[in-house]
Amino acid sequence: MTRSLRLCVLVAVVGCEGAKAPATGDHALTVTAGFGGGQYAAGDVVRVWSGLNPQTSYLADWHATLADPGEWNSTFTMPDADTTLTATVSGPGSELYNQTIVGFDRPVLGWRPTTPRGIVLFFHGASYNRTEIQSNAGAYLSNRLMADGYAVVAIDSTDASTAGIGGWNDDPTDPNNADLVAVSQLVAAVRTDWSIPATTPVIAMGMSSGGQFAHAVGLALPAQAVVAFCAPGRSTTLAATTAPTAWFLADKDSVWPTGAADTTTSSAAMTARGVATSVNVHPATPLYDQRFERVTGVSATQSKAIADELRADGFVDADDNWLVSGMTVTAAFPLASLSGLSADQQTAVDAEVEIMAAEHELYDDYANRMLTFLDSRF
Repeated sequence: MTRSLRLCVLVAVVGCEGAKAPATGDHALTVTAGFGGGQYAAGDVVRVWSGLNPQTSYLADWHATLADPGEWNSTFTMPDADTTLTATVSGPGSELYNQTIVGFDRPVLGWRPTTPRGIVLFFHGASYNRTEIQSNAGAYLSNRLMADGYAVVAIDSTDASTAGIGGWNDDPTDPNNADLVAVSQLVAAVRTDWSIPATTPVIAMGMSSGGQFAHAVGLALPAQAVVAFCAPGRSTTLAATTAPTAWFLADKDSVWPTGAADTTTSSAAMTARGVATSVNVHPATPLYDQRFERVTGVSATQSKAIADELRADGFVDADDNWLVSGMTVTAAFPLASLSGLSADQQTAVDAEVEIMAAEHELYDDYANRMLTFLDSRF
């Protein structure tokens, strides 16, 4: 969970968009400090992953024309020539840590720069608590936010503060909404304890139940922007809000199967009212051998063993594309290849599978898009 020392590394290329890398082709794609590579024909669309550690670093820049040049994984169209791709990775720097905010009665995970450009409030999913922001995806997102000058604060829902996990009350009209009361108290306490001016904007950011709640905070607090992962929002809330809103949805979301369509409708109506919106739908990406090296403590050998077992169990096709939903895969856990991993590591493996399968999971594949949206506002 750190950021801001720069180093240049070569990155990996593996797989085509929706397909495994071809064994032969006209031109060589050279890969160093990464995963894969090989021969490709001119015009092949190649999936590109950097080999960074999401807990300690982030992609600063690709030095090539990619579909999403600021993201840690993207696609690259092979030119009619041998090619080497180079990326710049940044980190480490600041760190989220547990702390007490004077005037607020719940512990938080937080960090602030001297003069923050905004205060990002993170609201976890119903199966989690504030530590969800320390997951691979959460850490990568917070890395990007803090490096860009935003203060970040993650808190527990009212249910999580008493039961360890739990969702949020996303009804902004409920006069007894304890979660909204807590967030109002938190913002006031943070501004006082951290000496942050009242003019510094508040951004409500959440995943799933926390994303639904972020929409409510956008209307009721109000917040100056909303970033919602896997959370289309209540139609009544979206019909009334004036908060600029960015959605980050999953294409194969089992929880919100109509989420993308519903959000498209809501976004159009908000745009017509003059409210800025951005709708982003993350597609499934292929399984690859090194994916689970992103989990702290998982070796290259273990990562490949997990990927091989997923293949042997028939969850992907011959091109490593997912044949079933992410939740179907993780419901079959624990796999034999997970033996010896801690409960936290197995949970992190679950998350990596569900992100690849575009399932209902916090993801970091569009972290740069998130920053672009926020930076255009503040």
